[in-house]
Amino acid sequence: MKYLCSTRWIVILCLSIPADAQVQQIKLVKDIYPGKSFHSSPNIHAGLNDGSILFSANDNTVNKNIWRSDGTAAGTYRLPDSIAGPSGGMVPSRSILVNDKIYFSRQTDQYWVSDGTNSGMFQALDDSFHFHSGGMATYNGILYFSGSSKNSLADDVWCSDGTLAGTYKFKDKCPNYTEGAGRSFIVAMGKLFFVAKSDAHGNELWVTDGTNAGTHMVKDLYPGYNNSGVLSDLHLYKGRIYFRGKEGKKALCNIYSADTNSITLLKSINTEENSGASIFQPLSDDMVIVNDRLMFCIADTSNNVEVWSTDGTDTGTHMMVDVNGNFTGSTPIFSGVVNNKLIFSGAESYKVRNLWASDGTAAGTHVINKAYVPTRYGDITILPTGYKLGAVYKDSLLYYVANDTTHGQELWVTDGTAAGTRLIQDKALGGQGIYISQLFMHGDNLWMCLNDQVHGYELFILDASLPLTVKKVASIESAFAKVYPNPNTGSFSVELNKRGFKNGYLKVTDINGRTIYDQSIAHGTQQLPVTLSNTPVGVYMVTVQLDGETMTQSIVVQ
Repeated sequence: MKYLCSTRWIVILCLSIPADAQVQQIKLVKDIYPGKSFHSSPNIHAGLNDGSILFSANDNTVNKNIWRSDGTAAGTYRLPDSIAGPSGGMVPSRSILVNDKIYFSRQTDQYWVSDGTNSGMFQALDDSFHFHSGGMATYNGILYFSGSSKNSLADDVWCSDGTLAGTYKFKDKCPNYTEGAGRSFIVAMGKLFFVAKSDAHGNELWVTDGTNAGTHMVKDLYPGYNNSGVLSDLHLYKGRIYFRGKEGKKALCNIYSADTNSITLLKSINTEENSGASIFQPLSDDMVIVNDRLMFCIADTSNNVEVWSTDGTDTGTHMMVDVNGNFTGSTPIFSGVVNNKLIFSGAESYKVRNLWASDGTAAGTHVINKAYVPTRYGDITILPTGYKLGAVYKDSLLYYVANDTTHGQELWVTDGTAAGTRLIQDKALGGQGIYISQLFMHGDNLWMCLNDQVHGYELFILDASLPLTVKKVASIESAFAKVYPNPNTGSFSVELNKRGFKNGYLKVTDINGRTIYDQSIAHGTQQLPVTLSNTPVGVYMVTVQLDGETMTQSIVVQ
């Protein structure tokens, strides 16, 4: 089916969706702390094998505690807290799922374990132990993490099998390890790699097989008191460990690769000799693999921060594209990889940050959407996408948060192309936008910690197995009529942006082309309310004609 619009044809997309089809929508799971100004502030920590999740939330009775949800209000409930009162609340800001059990810290950083059942949550260690940030990893069935005991406030690498007897300081079993707290734990080459710090060596690369003989510093990359050679997280590519690092004053921040016994400079990118210059710390520390190439962001000697790509060789390492060509760079923020393309946002100027896609080549790196406006975080103008929120995947689609001049901050989706980038739903109408603090994909469901301007920060869900809404036919630039809300329950408004028209007409058709509603539009009308009576849920087409010019937009009735 086609509609004539002036001198061009417009093709209506997705007409194969049945009239009773449901589409992806953001829905409240449960209002745990009711009230627009009150927030349960959920924080999702793990997805269990049955499709449910574990999260922490505040219901204003016992402060934050562990909750479980299957996506329904009835199936969302708080697990019992063995310590009564507000001070006993659980705040697992650091957590990991191992063998369907979540290991997490309480509000006072104490060490707890839960299997998601009413009776399966217990304090694995006494109050003398404290978790600390730095990441976690399991290796040969043992959990490695950073923590401290009451008798020693210094951070150390700890190991645990989930029991008090099986939890110990790593250096007690492996005295070859002499450093303090560890971070960026990663398993590769049959060993556990991590970054550890001491006053003697700074942050350097270590490796272990869990035994004393098999534990050693790979190399003191930047020797000297508290000098750090490793400046970023660790990433696995082509069987080697890659990271940003430095060897001395002449290497401000370069790319290195490592195995169990050596570290090799991959590419000399930043050779600034001014040791007082600031070290670039990327807003998103990601290194991602796209089409068998490792992509990362880094600053060159001119402090130009851009996306780079490597095949693991010096000659095969180069900048992908200079987004804005100025001294400060585009400060890229990685969102994720979808359909063999890296999706990232890059600043073309101080006030404009666009969405980009790259296949790992300079020719295949380009803007896929320009509809976004910046959000301020400190002194850096960035898009929320990829910053604290991250992005999630489902069926070759990337879900992320973005902000445009029409809808405010909302949930978007992309397949890595301009045509496949769209708004999921205008959840908060009138350009207010929503606020999302977390996205978590588990099974077919996208879970969100979201403030929709009605309930405060609560737990929401979206069924990602359902089809997306049909793409709007008219672009923002060409539309002279706006239909909202969309989706709706059969009642909506049409806002007319064209002034001085003489004759107007509106009709609504189903996907088979049958007219189910029509009316004339009087001269001078700016807003037209429409109510469809006894209309089944499904996809419909709203056609507006003003003085012979026609536009058509799809709507979803739910």
